[in-house]
Amino acid sequence: MVKAQTGGAGGPALPIDDAEAIRALIVEFHFLVDHGRAGEAAFIFAPDARLVFGPGTPNPGTISGYDDIAAWLKVREAAPVITRHLLGPTRFDVRSADEVATTTLLTLFKAPGSDNPNVPAALADLEEVFVRTADGWRELVREVRPVAWA
Repeated sequence: MVKAQTGGAGGPALPIDDAEAIRALIVEFHFLVDHGRAGEAAFIFAPDARLVFGPGTPNPGTISGYDDIAAWLKVREAAPVITRHLLGPTRFDVRSADEVATTTLLTLFKAPGSDNPNVPAALADLEEVFVRTADGWRELVREVRPVAWA
């Protein structure tokens, strides 16, 4: 069991299998995006999901609903840019047996579009909410909150 990291020592626990399933979705999303296969990442999202790019990102705004997110991922797949998302530790906030919020530290390298592709293009907090569905854990909300963006 992974203890919730908010709510104190008596907070709800998350079974290790659930924590690993959620971590695997976070990693798989970034692997697919970084390897030119962003269109394949749509399966991660719930039907009523939201993808939010916060203030300070190059194109702030919200994409809502599975179909619109899947279409955006297809466009992203065709973009002439190389990225590598380096993920830091993931913090879990267990809201219920069927809903878990996470925060992951994100460092982004990008070329072209960065003066020096060897220097991070962005540092951000990746705030996500995952819900348990009949198909397993799915992402309900993904919000990119920049700390610094080049």
